[in-house]
Amino acid sequence: MCSSDLYGGLFRFNKDKDCFENIPIIIDDKKIHDEIFSIYHDNDNNFWIAGVNIGLLLYDIKTNHFTQYKTDKTNQTGLSSNTISCILQDKNKNLWISTHKGGVLRFDYGTSLVSQYISGTKNGLFLSNNTVSSFAQAKDKIVVGTDGGGLNLLDTNSRTFSYFTINNGLPDNAVTDITTDNDGSFWVSTWNGGVMHCKVEGNTIVDIHNAIPSESTKGLLFDSKGRLWIASLKSGVMIYDKTTKAMYTKSHNGPYNASAFIPKQVISYYEDHNGDMWVCSYQGLDRISNMKTIYHYSLPTLYSGNSPCVAVFKILQTKANRIW
Repeated sequence: MCSSDLYGGLFRFNKDKDCFENIPIIIDDKKIHDEIFSIYHDNDNNFWIAGVNIGLLLYDIKTNHFTQYKTDKTNQTGLSSNTISCILQDKNKNLWISTHKGGVLRFDYGTSLVSQYISGTKNGLFLSNNTVSSFAQAKDKIVVGTDGGGLNLLDTNSRTFSYFTINNGLPDNAVTDITTDNDGSFWVSTWNGGVMHCKVEGNTIVDIHNAIPSESTKGLLFDSKGRLWIASLKSGVMIYDKTTKAMYTKSHNGPYNASAFIPKQVISYYEDHNGDMWVCSYQGLDRISNMKTIYHYSLPTLYSGNSPCVAVFKILQTKANRIW
């Protein structure tokens, strides 16, 4: 299990000691302390790390070595921004990277060529906004969530875009996350407009039903039982039953133990191989076991300020079932 956080970098879980240990990120003999937003383990066993001003890092788990890809004056790496929030590998093994103010990058698996998609004035040929928050794959298309430009549907064959914004029924143009459902549809969280269920029809995104009300919504995750976990900075842990259309929260916990609804500023979730749910928040990291027992983990921080906690953004378990 790996975690990425604010002010502390990368951590690995020590199962014997039941705690997290910091993994120093050393580049050119210098230790990186910048925020890490995303960690991604691809189908070729590559371990990717991204965050604020660090570009893209490739981590060799066996040698504990980091290779950095970063934009510079020559821009030989092809990166358009050194701040990256999300990484996705599509069914063709191409790597998609979302950037802050640098649009979308695609690393072609076969040729290693880099394609960049940015905003522009020609409708259908450009992104609607250069700050990208999230991705999802829908058949031969990539759904792109932007911070201010709504949803963009990229046809990977024609390399053209269709748009879905508040003008088309999206509750808010600030998209924070996208997660796919088992039927090929997808769910979209927005900053102030709640969560919407959508699907792709041809070159168009259509909404399946009205948005689920929620405020300051961040990450989304379907667990192994089909429940949709919604992360909220205001309401904490939220669970949505798409069959009954019931929303469960701290004040309305329904069949669940009230202790599972951690009242923190929740950022994202992860379900491990044992079925436990990990809750990442601005107040640290918690693990929910059997929907009732809560374990809190205090991560060591390299930050010398007055913050009493470490904000955790992502959790990841490797395919080898190794606990980091």
